[in-house]
Amino acid sequence: MATAGSGDWDLALPCHSYRLVPVRKGLRGKAFYVEEGQDLYAIGHELQFLWGLAAEFVPIPQEQFAELWEDFCRRLPKIGVLGNFSDVFAATALEPSPVGRLLARIFAKAVHLGASDLHFESLRDGLLVRLRVDGALREELRLAGEMCVPISILLKTLAKLDIAERFRPQDGRFGLRFAGAAVDFRISILPTKFGESMALRILDRRRLFRGLGDLAMDAATATAIRAALASPSGLFLVTGPTGSGKTTTLYAALSEMDCPDKKVLTIEDPIEYDLQNCLQAAVDLSVGRTFSTVLRSFLRHDPDKIFVGEIRDGETAEIALRAALTGHLVLTTLHTATPREALLRLEEMGLERPLLLSCLRGILSQRLLRLNCPDCRGPENSELPPQLARLRRENLRRGIGCDSCGGRGTVGRRAFFEFLSVNEKSFQEDGAGIGSLVRAGMGALSAGEVPLEEFLQQMPWNR
Repeated sequence: MATAGSGDWDLALPCHSYRLVPVRKGLRGKAFYVEEGQDLYAIGHELQFLWGLAAEFVPIPQEQFAELWEDFCRRLPKIGVLGNFSDVFAATALEPSPVGRLLARIFAKAVHLGASDLHFESLRDGLLVRLRVDGALREELRLAGEMCVPISILLKTLAKLDIAERFRPQDGRFGLRFAGAAVDFRISILPTKFGESMALRILDRRRLFRGLGDLAMDAATATAIRAALASPSGLFLVTGPTGSGKTTTLYAALSEMDCPDKKVLTIEDPIEYDLQNCLQAAVDLSVGRTFSTVLRSFLRHDPDKIFVGEIRDGETAEIALRAALTGHLVLTTLHTATPREALLRLEEMGLERPLLLSCLRGILSQRLLRLNCPDCRGPENSELPPQLARLRRENLRRGIGCDSCGGRGTVGRRAFFEFLSVNEKSFQEDGAGIGSLVRAGMGALSAGEVPLEEFLQQMPWNR
């Protein structure tokens, strides 16, 4: 009898769900050993419908199958609880179903790959499932359009949303356990032309940084940030474009603070992770709960430190500045490309320069860059811009694509930081706050760690 095949991830979950052992050789298509007495028609139908597998089965006696199954389970990816959807069924009082098993596969693979987002997109020709891994969307599979409604119902049930409502947006969240660890899912459901589209943010608590040291930040920058955050009052800004990890950095800073004698309040849109010893509030525009209204209320709750998810308007900026000037330390983010632009943006919102200079404790600028796959790095053949002509082309590398990186050419991301101390000179220098950030990126580029295209897209090298 042929030996059991190794656990290809794409087969691991259906095999685990239906107790199938792949046959390595000998039959057309995908062939599996199964225990005698199984309903092969039902299993074959679900494999074809959910996974697109035209499977053939080899029934074998229970004793022989048990031996093969034990050996195969040792080879499977670690999905014992990862692929078991029992938490879902227990949370919803639902019986295991084909849709549940399909979601088990999708959820488990998303968590396994470290995806930050999971998208179910209703299109003219069906339901597209995509994952965002390392900041880039990748197609996972395409399903028939008829799958949209049952998937939507199960997800709404998990998030305790109205399963009958299909014409208005809904938002919710739910939590599951994968491989023994808690993972939260934040879901937004949007009615579109061809049906509901569902976007899920995956919040894996194992990926929550416990301090600035977990961010691969250089020691000098970490020391400067800790000194700024040790101030009893003032304003601390983190700047960068969307998706550059600003909130993650501030979560790491808050997690690192051991403040049993301090009161810490946060206002976020939305709350991503639960922070210990912090009182967290979420923006809710439907009831008039904005950053500015909550921040104004915060000042009546005697806080020591305040985290504002983002400064979006002049009113929020004014209240944050007032809080910083009256004995509170305010941590917040601003969507600008450079620290100098952050300063100018705050001035445009109506804040006076002397007050800003007196209360700003520092500005951190950051970027997230994808890294070349170490297993398939090859020469970089792209044209260098004139500003980067001094780089040695022979040192540049880019990922070609291999099995290790799933053909993407990149694996993981790295954050690059620059801390800017604020003074009058910061307003005057055109290059203030971006020099060392770009230099750090250029160092990684010259070392072959970062592809040229990623550097050109993410770094403010031409400003």
